Amino acid sequence: TGQVAKQFSGHAAAVYGLAFQADSKQLVSASADGSARLWNVDSGAEVRQFVVPVAPTDETESPKPVAPCLAVATQGNLIATANSDGGVYLWNAANGQLAKTLETLDGAVYRVAFNADATKLLAVGHTGRIVIRNIADGKPLLDASAPAVAYDGRFTADRSRLAIAGADGNVHLLDVPAAAR
Repeated sequence: TGQVAKQFSGHAAAVYGLAFQADSKQLVSASADGSARLWNVDSGAEVRQFVVPVAPTDETESPKPVAPCLAVATQGNLIATANSDGGVYLWNAANGQLAKTLETLDGAVYRVAFNADATKLLAVGHTGRIVIRNIADGKPLLDASAPAVAYDGRFTADRSRLAIAGADGNVHLLDVPAAAR
């Protein structure tokens, strides 16, 4: 019908990212207020909040607690969020605890994506860097550069390639080394 069925309220600023859990019973949102929130889709209730760490700033600069993007592992056990300092944060979806911090990019992260079995995490962003990290130990498996700012990135189903959306008006297809799949 196109009518609003439910509204999820709680963020104090714009919401930039959304992802459903695999069972569609929960929804995760990421906001410029520096938080990500897990919602019960049926009731509309907030299940938990993930507060994205803020990079330290000097006294003259205001903090930038932006959580521009997020991803949910297909198994539903991990949620990845990122902020404007280039860090990527992995959260335990069950208890809301920060599981791991991955220092990934030198500037804002615009997209994070898990591979199909949630063992690797892709991050792309403002600097044009394309980074895939092993989730278990945080080690970089691929560190490449796009010809321009990278706004989005996705693994192919077989994980052999990445599609990267660029600010140059092009989509770039990259081969992924076997170790980074």
